[in-house]
Amino acid sequence: MTRLLLALLLLPLAAGAGDIPVEKLPRKVRDALEKRFPGAQIVEADIDKFGAGNRPRKELTYELTCTLPDREIEVLVTADGNVLDEEMKVTPLRGQTDIQLSRDDVREDLAFLRKSLEERFAYLDYGRVDLPTAPKRGMPRSDFALEVQKVMARFIDG
Repeated sequence: MTRLLLALLLLPLAAGAGDIPVEKLPRKVRDALEKRFPGAQIVEADIDKFGAGNRPRKELTYELTCTLPDREIEVLVTADGNVLDEEMKVTPLRGQTDIQLSRDDVREDLAFLRKSLEERFAYLDYGRVDLPTAPKRGMPRSDFALEVQKVMARFIDG
């Protein structure tokens, strides 16, 4: 009986110090995630206390692990609903078949990539690197990812 009681008392510690129940997330955090990734299901939520260089974060930030139909993602969202894209990690789910992207999807993703590079990438003006253009037909997501990876590898700090 003593072991059972001790196990029940220690159970909250086993979940991890930063784990928080999904239902306790601020509404702004959940709304921001739904806007950026419609249909994402949050499977785990932690408070992320440290940023780049292991420096303490100035604002309360949540690290969310979510699933989408084709992948699992980790997203950092501040308490005021700001999605920190540059720290997002996208991991394809194991065992999933490759998804076919439409030409419009590829065009939209390329426009987003171009805009992101123009706004955030310090080495964009070094050398001549042409972004791929949308194909005449759709393409598998893995092929598209490989093409983007080849482009980024041509930059100084790709």
